[in-house]
Amino acid sequence: MSKQLSVGYSQGIQLEWLELTAKLLLAGSTRKEIKTALDELLRDKLSVGNHNRSSSRAKTISILLKIWVAVPESLQPLRNEGLEYLRTTPLHQHLAIHWGMTMAAYRSIKSTQIYSRMSKSLQPER
Repeated sequence: MSKQLSVGYSQGIQLEWLELTAKLLLAGSTRKEIKTALDELLRDKLSVGNHNRSSSRAKTISILLKIWVAVPESLQPLRNEGLEYLRTTPLHQHLAIHWGMTMAAYRSIKSTQIYSRMSKSLQPER
């Protein structure tokens, strides 16, 4: 019997959340501090009242940390360069930087999957 392998991530990720993650990392926050800040930000947005490790909020935080904070050693130079670009480029150019880091962190995701998820996250909230 073969198991189906799930690749990538299943949560919608907002640009605002990527921005906060990178901003906190640039400010020298630890992984734990970033995780706490993200949990506080997302507490009333995802899995309201649920602190389960498999909740939507926990999964989203895990994705954000994988993209910017908990990167493998081989991706740290790219991550550091991306952070420098975020620090020095105008906000309207940040999406491309986050996209690149997401592609690096989730190498096996097709770019169309990331585009679909990120473009949905950029739609105005109703």
